[in-house]
Amino acid sequence: MQAGQGHTTPRAFGKIMEITKSRMAVVNHIQNDFDTAAVVEQEIRRHYQGPLNLATDFMVWNITKDKLTTRMAVANPESFPPPAQVPALPPVVDENTYQWAPFSLAV
Repeated sequence: MQAGQGHTTPRAFGKIMEITKSRMAVVNHIQNDFDTAAVVEQEIRRHYQGPLNLATDFMVWNITKDKLTTRMAVANPESFPPPAQVPALPPVVDENTYQWAPFSLAV
């Protein structure tokens, strides 16, 4: 781990996956963008040559004793949100709450 960094580096992650002989390495909690993914994978591949996924939203892993499958879930964009777990509370207004000046609301 580099000084001042709280995450495992991609190179160290690759070494850990190689040592543990992982069936599938899954990297998450990274900036998985077009300009960073290739560098992350290159650093992991210095030590680990096995199956590797750079996780994205809706990625699903089906794991059995004999097979490991990666797929993308399909979310319903028209679904309604689940009901609230707790009732909504009214806003708290006190002397520490920011008050908008009439000027701010003037059209």
